[in-house]
Amino acid sequence: MRHLFKALAYSWGGFLVLLKEAAFRQELVMLLAALSAVCWRRGFSALGAALPWGLLVLITEALNTGIEKTVDLCTRERHPLAKAAKDAASFACGTAILAFALVCAREFFF
Repeated sequence: MRHLFKALAYSWGGFLVLLKEAAFRQELVMLLAALSAVCWRRGFSALGAALPWGLLVLITEALNTGIEKTVDLCTRERHPLAKAAKDAASFACGTAILAFALVCAREFFF
């Protein structure tokens, strides 16, 4: 049980770190607005289709932030490998956002 409480405390700490990131806050607002619009249009039954994709956006942003902070810890100089790592993580976020947008559009319009 103690391990579970420590894990929850670490997760809460990670959430607080993410709240300091503008991209995470923007994605959180986008997620809440999009889910609200889908529920308004289709009812709460549509939430089951869209919510997992919205959570995927937050998960990828958390991983992206972790990668960026790790790269920044390793080096502050501009290096092609550091750029490649950050760009790949950013692509993961963009792809997750696109998937979420497509699911929300399907639920909202069709």
